[in-house]
Amino acid sequence: MSFELVAYKLLKQRIMESIATLIIAHAPSEEEKKRLQQLIAEHSYSASDSGSDEKYLEFLWNKLEKISGPRQVQSRVLLKTIELLNGEDDLRKAALVLNTLAFYIHEKIVETYSGICSFVTSPDSSTLKRGLYNSLNLKDNVPNDIDLAKMYEALLEFLNHHVYVEGFSPEGYLHIQPFDIKEYSVEDDINDLTLKQAHAVIKNNNAAKVKYKQSGGSLKSSSSIFSSSPSQSYLRTSSTPSAEPVPMPSRRFS
Repeated sequence: MSFELVAYKLLKQRIMESIATLIIAHAPSEEEKKRLQQLIAEHSYSASDSGSDEKYLEFLWNKLEKISGPRQVQSRVLLKTIELLNGEDDLRKAALVLNTLAFYIHEKIVETYSGICSFVTSPDSSTLKRGLYNSLNLKDNVPNDIDLAKMYEALLEFLNHHVYVEGFSPEGYLHIQPFDIKEYSVEDDINDLTLKQAHAVIKNNNAAKVKYKQSGGSLKSSSSIFSSSPSQSYLRTSSTPSAEPVPMPSRRFS
């Protein structure tokens, strides 16, 4: 992947700082801002000192109650994902999922500022958008279609395994739904990500076809149905082992 993943522990710290900044920005007065800054600093220090950010996550979750609309929902989805990923032993897998979710939400925010709204305000006016942009180093680190196909696949697998039995919707819903968040539809995101992942795969397929033609290759098979030597590329199977489902800790806060 040409996109460089931000390490999981570093990225989750940056995201929590971004959400804390969002909470402070919505304080109704300067006095309240100073009070929140002090509380956030204390919780952040305690999390760093103890090596556990469980209480800090819960603190941020509760403080988001005073923020209405999509930023509250998006922030809580990020916090819930961090809580779940804290139980993942494979830090690269955790990093891939969290990087993808942060990018996905960043792009969602950008999209909301498109069209007629672009004449009134800029996506840079969004505190959370700026925080995610800086957290992922998007100025010099933007995923391409090859990256996105893999990234969306990883995030989809993660979400599916926390929503459906065995990660497969026909099997039904899990008894515990960690993404049962007020005003949030995880199913909508799963459907949207499925389309985005398919779109990235199709673009990659088309790009491969163009590149092959430009190299002088022919897409027409020279073998017949009676050939005794089937194409090796046709017989090739993936050597990548199937990813194990991400363990799902019980919901700690709501």
